[in-house]
Amino acid sequence: MLADPPVQEEYYTYYQPTMGLLYLLGAIKRAFSPKEVDTRYLQGFGSMRDHLNAIAEYRPDVYGLSFKTPMARLGHRTLHAVKERFPSLIVIAGGSHVSVMADEVMKMTPVDVCFRGECEETIVQVAESLRDGHPGWEAIPGAVYRTGSVLNHNGVSPFKKDLDSFPWPAWDMIDFDRFPGMPYSKRRPYLGVLISRGCPFRCDFCSEPVWKIFGRPTYRARSPQNIIEEITYLYERGVREIRLWCEEFNTGTAWALELLKQIAALGCGDLYINFNIRGDIMTEAMANAMVAANVWLVTMGFESASNRTLKGVQKQVTVEQIESSCALLANRGIKIAGYFQLFSAWEESGQLCWETAEDGRRTVRWALDLGRRNFLHYMYTSISTPRPGTPLWDLALKHNLLKIPAEQPFAYLAEGMNLPGVLPLQVTATRQYANYAKAKLALQNGNVNLPTLFRKARKSFRV
Repeated sequence: MLADPPVQEEYYTYYQPTMGLLYLLGAIKRAFSPKEVDTRYLQGFGSMRDHLNAIAEYRPDVYGLSFKTPMARLGHRTLHAVKERFPSLIVIAGGSHVSVMADEVMKMTPVDVCFRGECEETIVQVAESLRDGHPGWEAIPGAVYRTGSVLNHNGVSPFKKDLDSFPWPAWDMIDFDRFPGMPYSKRRPYLGVLISRGCPFRCDFCSEPVWKIFGRPTYRARSPQNIIEEITYLYERGVREIRLWCEEFNTGTAWALELLKQIAALGCGDLYINFNIRGDIMTEAMANAMVAANVWLVTMGFESASNRTLKGVQKQVTVEQIESSCALLANRGIKIAGYFQLFSAWEESGQLCWETAEDGRRTVRWALDLGRRNFLHYMYTSISTPRPGTPLWDLALKHNLLKIPAEQPFAYLAEGMNLPGVLPLQVTATRQYANYAKAKLALQNGNVNLPTLFRKARKSFRV
């Protein structure tokens, strides 16, 4: 049984099924018959009681939990609850947080073993080892496990360049209507297709923790034909909007153009496409190909209205390039959603630099101005928060910027950083201004995903 933490216990973003778990389940299904290994995906809907009751009903030999850093506290709570209720159950953990912070998870929870890195081959070896009645962690790549009080660390699985060799996600285990999709959408059912892994860029706030443990380069893309086959499968099962999951769609221009060409050739006029792009790699040919492939929305990392900030966080893009790309796309009717990150921090000549409340307000005013010019239609906003494995994490440790409760080191990271001279009230006021801008743009442009909106509203009321 592979599981997501129960979202009713502590709200987290749960727009889509966890792709990592679906890929692991797909790997098991390809390697074994159902009589050899039976699998279950315990989705995150429900409470901790629901979660534990589902385990009791299924009675698995192995329970695996996956979680990211924003839900690490809930992940720890879930591991404790599961092991307390089922002390003899083999409990394993993985996911992006565990890949970087395995030692912390092992020390702070009763989990039997953590796994780092890409685990499609690893999970098959775990299942194979159970044939002998007891898993031999010492022979399984990526394992971090205990021998008495000592933690042992195995090398990660070999880096695989050919993504086409991986099995598809176990889509047959998903009720497509249960997941609401992203906050802005055209049609439902709405799902995502993973088209690449890794990223060739080095923004200091982005961790890529699963990929960076391999070293560089980490970026790999599936072949257009392989992606098209999966899109066709989902379309035939009724999916009508697909998010092409990638860090940056336009990283490889020739590959991106070929994929768009093949999507357009499907002739599915009622299938809507969206994905992430960079603001500095946009051409007329790319924009025209997007229109032909029924791409209605792109999301782009705007982050800040300050070129100094963008340079400081190693975004490798300028405000002018972002605006140019927005104009190119908006003039063709493609909607643009921007990621904005407030109160960023970086170093210049070894000295700590950071964004002030006025910098944040200037960024929000820029977003509103872009909206008036029809260059921006939706916003995602966040307060810059260090994540393990990122350069920003190292910077925060160096300058003592992390907000970590002493009793929960790295299991819970409060949002934001302890920036000199920045008051909590200023952060709250800037966030409210950003929320106003976000709501104004969404109301003007429509296509708001109401189920997702209601979930986010519930979270806001709880806070």
